[in-house]
Amino acid sequence: GETSLVVTGLRAGFKELGVLPSNIQILGTQKEARDAANRVLITPVVAYIGEVQAGALSPGHHKSDVCSVVTVPIAELLSPTCLRYYDLEHPPWVSPSFSMDQGRIQMFGLPAMLLHGVLRVVVGRREEYMDVLYRPFVEAVEKAKMSESDLNTNK
Repeated sequence: GETSLVVTGLRAGFKELGVLPSNIQILGTQKEARDAANRVLITPVVAYIGEVQAGALSPGHHKSDVCSVVTVPIAELLSPTCLRYYDLEHPPWVSPSFSMDQGRIQMFGLPAMLLHGVLRVVVGRREEYMDVLYRPFVEAVEKAKMSESDLNTNK
């Protein structure tokens, strides 16, 4: 159940980042997601660990699980230069991607989709984020649906 997922999330926070469970405030879990190969089912556990200074976190005991740790302010994640959307042609999907630290750090695929979901929950439907977080995503999804419809019509 959810309790075991939270316990697993707390253990991963310590194992992978060195954050003590007592310093982690669980906010909840997100909907399950599968990886692209449909082999792994992931249930993200969303938590708050307080204000973190750059370099304060580092890969924990199991460096094979985490290659690096970055801290990025939410305002940067929500900037139009950081958050973009791209089309995946087969099947027609839309996915967010993040370009951080002046393009030196890229995030795409499942991690970017999960982060996008967390950001939508954290900032809600605040007007100042509608143009970067919601409208382009909805427009891209609509465009992908139209493309899929066109493909089905031409078959």
